[in-house]
Amino acid sequence: MSINVKWTRAVAAAALGAFGALATLGPAAASDSKDPIKMTLHDWTGQYLTTKIMGAVLTQAGLNVEFVQADYLAQFAGLETGDLTVAMEMWETTGKDAMEASLKTGNTVDLGETGMDAKEEWWYPLYMKEKCPGLPDWKALNACAEVFSTPETAPKGRYLGGPVTWGGFDDERAEALGLDFEVIHAGTDAALFAELESAYQRKAPILLWVYAPHWAVAKFDGEWVEFPQRCQMGHEPGHEI
Repeated sequence: MSINVKWTRAVAAAALGAFGALATLGPAAASDSKDPIKMTLHDWTGQYLTTKIMGAVLTQAGLNVEFVQADYLAQFAGLETGDLTVAMEMWETTGKDAMEASLKTGNTVDLGETGMDAKEEWWYPLYMKEKCPGLPDWKALNACAEVFSTPETAPKGRYLGGPVTWGGFDDERAEALGLDFEVIHAGTDAALFAELESAYQRKAPILLWVYAPHWAVAKFDGEWVEFPQRCQMGHEPGHEI
């Protein structure tokens, strides 16, 4: 997985110029343009923070910043037309195809790595190893499918994925590996981790999508499922300006 910073070409030079002015001459030397830099906000905390921080930097440089709530994958159309200006995080596991297609249009640019060593994979609390001792090997999942089942999915196991709007390939992975699991998507990032917190407190079965850096991996004891190398969904450095 990687995290990418994505800007329209029109704002990239102006923004980099603003950073240079801020670093060497201070805010007074920044651009006088009043055209808003429209920064997309998505539905997870890390992206919200990085966007707000960058927005503060640009504002201090004298630029006009506007925050726009946008769908993670649908945002690309707006970035390509200039209706949106910058998206601070793109995770390669979920958004790589859409990002690469957008870059090929020539209307957007990738300004590089964020420096974060990021990972997003199927994750379970450690207490589940008592009920499924073959973990973290992915082959143990089918033998333990009923352990992870709910009344709605039984006898299949239940896997809780991220919101559909994030994209990703959980359904394809389950089908490709013949996993006896039903993929259920959380409605929001908040709902995803609220369900984890509830299950953890009750020591209830749960297998879900978790990404790092994230508070959940610091708060809860757990492990990522170990999949075949070609099915690993990413553990790579991110991208930064």
